Amino acid sequence: MGLVSKYPVGLAPGMGLNALFTYTLVLTMGNSWQAALAAVFISSILFLIITLSGLRESILNIIPVDLKLGIGAGIGFFLALLGLRGAGIIVANQSTLISMGNLFAPPTFLALIGILITLIFHFRKVPAAVFFGMVITASLV
Repeated sequence: MGLVSKYPVGLAPGMGLNALFTYTLVLTMGNSWQAALAAVFISSILFLIITLSGLRESILNIIPVDLKLGIGAGIGFFLALLGLRGAGIIVANQSTLISMGNLFAPPTFLALIGILITLIFHFRKVPAAVFFGMVITASLV
């Protein structure tokens, strides 16, 4: 989507359909998976019509650049928070909401090594630094 349309932000809202489909339409509202899938199909047809008519591009061009950058940064921070929590680097805390986890627990320490490897590649301007960091970290297991 990003390579063809040069608007990768246009695809991001579509990914929310996965959670809408599973948790809202089926589990919470009690619809069958067939009915939920039909709703997703209809919304996809509407999205295609909006795209082919040029309305989607007009809407995306109306959004200020600073807002687009802010949305990207916010999503990035949210994903970083989820990753740090999943690695055990940060944990829930009743008083401060989040606090530092046990950095010497084996999975957490491995995650820190992976972040360090990725940062080294990044600062040395190695293409695909994140990918190589993940591969090397996975091979350490």
